[in-house]
Amino acid sequence: MKNCLKIVLFQIIVMFLLIGSAYAADNPCKISLSTSKTTLKPGDEIVVNISMSDITLSEGINNITAILEYSDNVFQIIYDESEEAEEQVVLYSESLETDGNVAMLYLGENDTSSTKSDWNALLYEDPTGQKGIMLYTGDKQKTSQNVAKIRLKVKNDAPKTNTKISLESIVAYDANNTDQKVNDTSISFTIDGVEQVGSQKPANNISNNVTNNAGNNVSNNIQNENLNNDISQNDAPNTGIEDYAPAFFVILIIALFSFINYRKYKDIY
Repeated sequence: MKNCLKIVLFQIIVMFLLIGSAYAADNPCKISLSTSKTTLKPGDEIVVNISMSDITLSEGINNITAILEYSDNVFQIIYDESEEAEEQVVLYSESLETDGNVAMLYLGENDTSSTKSDWNALLYEDPTGQKGIMLYTGDKQKTSQNVAKIRLKVKNDAPKTNTKISLESIVAYDANNTDQKVNDTSISFTIDGVEQVGSQKPANNISNNVTNNAGNNVSNNIQNENLNNDISQNDAPNTGIEDYAPAFFVILIIALFSFINYRKYKDIY
């Protein structure tokens, strides 16, 4: 009995080791998002930091792609529009093979902060509106580090809501262009924006004005129209045409045949 328990326990341990190995193989690194402030109001500008850790690829990582998801009703991206950034955009636009827009999110050489990196970040938007981000650097990276930054501004008419910014469908590439999937990541925000209920008040005021100024005329027209409809609907049943139409049709046919027979046999009699 003890031997059976030992065998079962050994099999469970092996299973967990295999699962752990598979999990590590599917996650060559960990991508994280962070910022200094998550409660925002219209007009605020923030920087979302993209960092990389727990790298398991022996060849290192020098390229990462992902789908960037955020609410267009809340955030507006602030791009790097420097000459150096424009050169990178032109250089990589054709290689991305997209018919959409390409812009520079982050250029490491232009970052003068203490958290700068040697990475660059391009944003490309396809014709359907989906936004992809490409992070790239010249050397293979094997240590945890800051990768790039996304600068955003909260729109002036942003609604009061809870929202998030996320990187999804993340893929990491090593120096040999071998790709592996990485877990999605996101960061949540509370937006102290415009109350949605308040935005409906002007519509109510307009409705009240229309009712006060022209309501009587509209009401009279509707009443007259309803009265005409009632008269029309009430007249039809009194005539009996709808109820007795099949009978009238049969009588008409009989009368027609009778008239034909009369014309045919009137000279005989």
